[in-house]
Amino acid sequence: MKQLYFICTLLLLFGAKAVQAQVCIPDKSVKNQPVGFHPDSIPSGKVNVPYSATIHVKTPKDTMVSLGGFPVKANIDSVKVIKVLDIPAGFTFQCDNPRCVFVYDSIGCGTFRGTPTSGGTFPLRIVVRTFARVGFPITQNDTITRFVLRVEGPNNLYRLVEPQMQVFPNPATDRFTVFIPQTQSGQRLLIFGMDGRKVLEQTLVAGNNSLSTNALKPGSYILQYGNWRNTLIVNP
Repeated sequence: MKQLYFICTLLLLFGAKAVQAQVCIPDKSVKNQPVGFHPDSIPSGKVNVPYSATIHVKTPKDTMVSLGGFPVKANIDSVKVIKVLDIPAGFTFQCDNPRCVFVYDSIGCGTFRGTPTSGGTFPLRIVVRTFARVGFPITQNDTITRFVLRVEGPNNLYRLVEPQMQVFPNPATDRFTVFIPQTQSGQRLLIFGMDGRKVLEQTLVAGNNSLSTNALKPGSYILQYGNWRNTLIVNP
């Protein structure tokens, strides 16, 4: 009886510590949303004010990977967040699980947290590794660039850090968005196939530009806007 009581006590203590250590709780309502990130942006912060923002992730079942230079549909096992680059000093990104792994067709979450010490615009780069199968295991690294953290500094001034062109969701299915900074609007977006042929040309404005994939077959593409280049994967 004493041993049973001791085991129960340990379980209760362990459970209490696990709850305390949990960074965020996945929002199950996201299951009814499209795959990707929810919300699709994070709020601004203020210098010397504690900051916390949580994003929820609905992991897709499949994706397009490059195999021998050709796009191939692969079934996803999981996606792991490797690191977050260009995050302000003193900030962390933590997931709802210690390994920061999101299993296919599941809901997970992660939280940006810290106290900014200087104002600025910080285009975050989330480096992820996808573990998938195309008859055999395959891994593919990618960088998510859709989140921009803006920190309001003294006198409402920002330290200028020029954001880059951002493409999301990536991979895309029906539509995708291209974000263009205010200073680089009005140019033409060129989309090339992996064979180098131009397949689409579009004038973009500052901010988010929503584009259809109707003219794009499933596969990988190169997006060029001025001196910026990015890749886009279109799912079936």
